[in-house]
Amino acid sequence: MDSADYTETFVRETPNGNLFAEVSLRVEPLERGKGFVLDNRLSPGIIPEELENSIIEGINESSRTGVEHGYPLTDTKVSVVGAAHHSTDSSDIAFKAAASIALRNAALKAKLVKLEPMMKLEIDTPEENTGDVIGDISSRRGSVLNMESVGNFSKVSAHVPLAKLFRYTTDLRSLTKGRASASIELSHFTEVAEN
Repeated sequence: MDSADYTETFVRETPNGNLFAEVSLRVEPLERGKGFVLDNRLSPGIIPEELENSIIEGINESSRTGVEHGYPLTDTKVSVVGAAHHSTDSSDIAFKAAASIALRNAALKAKLVKLEPMMKLEIDTPEENTGDVIGDISSRRGSVLNMESVGNFSKVSAHVPLAKLFRYTTDLRSLTKGRASASIELSHFTEVAEN
């Protein structure tokens, strides 16, 4: 993801009057694991406080519901760098909409990167099934992190994309005739593979 700036000038005619709002945002990537950061850089008094709150609300809602395909924004910093209003035509709704549209367009301009959750698997399997278990992990786009023998069992640690773990425990039981066990927990997020 790159950095990008975007200004949305929201102008609409309605039966009840005109709507106007202008919001300028800057979108920047953050390191993996830093989450979503919103930085309001507006100078006090540039626009009324209730309209400023609508900008923040619009950005927060859009970041959670996703600007593209419903995926929430993470590892991204959004800065509110400018805003303009009209004394009679500006409203909460106009600013919330302008902020949401500005965020979507800035994020797309910054070339968003889709991330997927990577899960950490801890598997205890009989040694004679270790090869099958490792083969299954590989077939799920997983990578083995560590393997150690404990008696007649192998402890296997691996990372596997969450999307590839549907029915995993059922498949593991089938591979090992019900003798293996697994724990699964979120490890981190990584870029979605293109295949």
